Amino acid sequence: MSIEEHARSDEDLVRRAHRRVALKMGFLTHALVFVLVNGAMIAFTLVRGGPLWSFWPLFGWGIGLAAHGAATWFSLNGDGLRERMLKQEIERLRRDRQGERASGSAFRAAASGAPGRRRRGVRAALAG
Repeated sequence: MSIEEHARSDEDLVRRAHRRVALKMGFLTHALVFVLVNGAMIAFTLVRGGPLWSFWPLFGWGIGLAAHGAATWFSLNGDGLRERMLKQEIERLRRDRQGERASGSAFRAAASGAPGRRRRGVRAALAG
């Protein structure tokens, strides 16, 4: 690995680390604000008395926080998954391309009437 490739590799690692830290900090900030705001609303409701209306925003916001947490978790753990899926898709496309080339060459050989070969129809050439 050359020095330039190593430097680019390090830059990619730093960029990925920044992205991952930003995702984690975004979720942690969201969780902290959730706890502080909902804690204050519940305290206000308990001190003032009356119906416990503050549990409705807690429930709704909790769903949003859970979705944010799930998105963050899948983003952080999905890096390897994304790379594996990309490699699998590239391999599948390569196999498809090689299959097209092989079937195309069989068709051309059969259709050309090469010496020693019997001329076959298109379906027979494609089938084998």
